[in-house]
Amino acid sequence: MRRNRRGADLFLSSWVLLLCAALGQSSLQAQTQTLSVSDASAAEGSNLTFTVSLSASPSAEVTVDYATSVESGDTAVQADFTSTSGSVTFASGASGSDLMQTFTVAAATDSLVEGAETFTVTLSAPTGGFPTGVSINDATGVGTINASGSATLSVNDASANEGSNVTFTVTLSGSPGSAVTVNFATSVESGDTAVQADFTNTTGSVTFAAGATGNGLTQTFTVATASDSLVEGAETFTVTISGTLPTGITISDSTGEGTINASGSATLSVNDASANEGSNVTFTVTLSGSPGSAVTVNYATSVAATDTAVQADFTSKTGSVTFAAGATGNGLTQTFTVATVNDTIVEGAETFTVTISGTLPTGITISDSTGKGTINAGDTATLSVNDASADEGSNVTFTVTLSASSATAVTVNYATSVAATDTAVQADFTSKTGSVTFAAGATGTGLTKTFTVATTDDTRAEGNETFTVTLSAPAGGFPTGISLNTSATTGTGTINLSDAATLSVNDASAAEGSNVTFTVTLSGTPDAAVTVDFATSVAATDTAAQSDFTNTTGSVTFAAGATGTGLMKTFTVATTQDALAEGAETFTVTLSAPSGGFPGASVSTPAPLLARGRSTSATRRRFR
Repeated sequence: MRRNRRGADLFLSSWVLLLCAALGQSSLQAQTQTLSVSDASAAEGSNLTFTVSLSASPSAEVTVDYATSVESGDTAVQADFTSTSGSVTFASGASGSDLMQTFTVAAATDSLVEGAETFTVTLSAPTGGFPTGVSINDATGVGTINASGSATLSVNDASANEGSNVTFTVTLSGSPGSAVTVNFATSVESGDTAVQADFTNTTGSVTFAAGATGNGLTQTFTVATASDSLVEGAETFTVTISGTLPTGITISDSTGEGTINASGSATLSVNDASANEGSNVTFTVTLSGSPGSAVTVNYATSVAATDTAVQADFTSKTGSVTFAAGATGNGLTQTFTVATVNDTIVEGAETFTVTISGTLPTGITISDSTGKGTINAGDTATLSVNDASADEGSNVTFTVTLSASSATAVTVNYATSVAATDTAVQADFTSKTGSVTFAAGATGTGLTKTFTVATTDDTRAEGNETFTVTLSAPAGGFPTGISLNTSATTGTGTINLSDAATLSVNDASAAEGSNVTFTVTLSGTPDAAVTVDFATSVAATDTAAQSDFTNTTGSVTFAAGATGTGLMKTFTVATTQDALAEGAETFTVTLSAPSGGFPGASVSTPAPLLARGRSTSATRRRFR
């Protein structure tokens, strides 16, 4: 035990001596004198100065020995100071300051971080002993080598893969003069992302040996991490070092962060989806693996440049879906719906886009960020063309009709032709091809389009002439939902009955026994061959008898397009020669339609190419 009272004892003894000297009391020489040694301290590498005091003036010279040592309670080792022994002597009759003698002990310098180190100085009698009345009152003094240097303890941050050990290193910045033990413990602090199940809770301590250097100034400990099948970002926990440390040793960084590296990976994707107009389109967002933490992803609808829908076709929508931490099975799919709008427009499939995005946990990425929403084709409409007619030389106007409004423009081609059953020839009208287009969203009168075909005016006597108009799809086809009306894909164009021509037969005469030649005349050029029947008869008003001529029937034919003399045809009736003296005798020739009728008309109604003529036979004199 350090004895701080020694200074006070020396101080009191000195005053007693001075007082006795002042009073001239020589009797003090016969009193007992005691020796004591002080405690001393100094910095490492300096000298410690000890003071030996004699309590009263001695009557004879007093010598006392001293020696250093390391006692059981001391903290120094012999290397910390120079082992020293010797003696000090007080002269006979010494007084005042001469009653104090000093000696020094050298302290060693080293690089260790040390607290105060103590050793012992001990007084003892010399070989011959002390003079009578002299004794040792305080035989030991404590030498203290003051604390030297400083060092700090710190723990590093460390990381490892899931399922491995995280190795932390505790570092002491300087060599310690005595062993240094520091405790460590794991925890999950407020800023950490791990949970206790992610690692093994660990406590313990590490010790640095006295005088440690080099690698001895680092100590390690490990914390085991748990392995799981979750897709996780880096997870952190905390280690803290603490403890009661030797003088000069402090903690500069008490915490280290343990990081369990990101493990696994998973991707997010959104599918394509479709629904009928007026229904909801249901999209599914899929996460490919179980997440270690909740995953939220945003979605939004849009109309991309390549989409065919417009905003009015569906309800614009934004939102988000969340996958719970640790989700598996059905929990790895989340759905959302987009409402579509029902209208009366004929539309093909219409597309819009959904896009997923967001700030995602480590290990989670988006592999397919867009989904295509398809509104299925709704409603249908057909295209048809009507029959139409016009007089020769006028335009025949055809009407093409779209049966319902279309969301997109509809184009249909048309072309004229002469079908096998038609009666016109190409020269009767101007061949024509073209197309008509119905605007997107057209209604009312916008659902009908017209085109005209010009007819040719000629001088021929013609009946109704027909040609055909046919609708067809354009090169790119029709929009979805649009088709041709199968019962009205073609329209018949009729060029109305034009001009008129009549047939007539003239009166004719000849001498008895000769042929009477009749001429049948067609008043205009026919468009088709014209045949007319003729037959002889004796009408009630006639004067001939059947025996006066040869009963004759037959027909004459005018070629199609006949003109000039081609519009006259003749036939003859033979008369009979007899010996009678007779006046002129008459019989009748009648024209009639053939069994197939005339082109463009029938015999029973007034029409072109119908005529009746009567011929009068030649008058001849009959001699009896």
